[in-house]
Amino acid sequence: MSFLYSKKVFLLLFISFASMSSTLAASDGSTGADDKKYFVDIRPAGKPLGPGSMITFTLPDQFGRSHTLSTGIRILIFADSKRGAKLVEAALTRHPKGFLESHRAVYLADISAMPGLIFRLFALPSMRKTPYPILLLKNAKMGKRLAQTVVDGKVTVLTVNKRRVKKIEVAADISTVEKLLK
Repeated sequence: MSFLYSKKVFLLLFISFASMSSTLAASDGSTGADDKKYFVDIRPAGKPLGPGSMITFTLPDQFGRSHTLSTGIRILIFADSKRGAKLVEAALTRHPKGFLESHRAVYLADISAMPGLIFRLFALPSMRKTPYPILLLKNAKMGKRLAQTVVDGKVTVLTVNKRRVKKIEVAADISTVEKLLK
């Protein structure tokens, strides 16, 4: 009787976990209705992102706080892969807390390809240990135009002035990321 009971409990737990993980995976880390307030807008629409493009956004960070791109920001760091994120993390951990703010920079990470369960269980707890904000692009639509500037596994650094793109550069190593942040 206890074997049969154990088997039923196991089956119930398995079904519950499978149901939960498919729900989380489908969400790609999003929180539902709350995500409607987040956006990335790049103008002119329908043209490639490049010098002269205007960018506006409101995005959540790893703690759920909203960040809107201010006219004072001069550098946007964008990573859309694990390799790119590791480059940014390695470059930023060499600097004291407040480095991004003092350099008027923000870090955007495209997490849209990451399954929701992996994001919630592993990536998010790790991100919350960082001393700097990581702005999260939770769906592919938000980061689509930014992703067009990415070279596989590298980091895109956009120099902006009053939300207008002045220059787009790509970094493949830590020293280049650091150089572009100065």
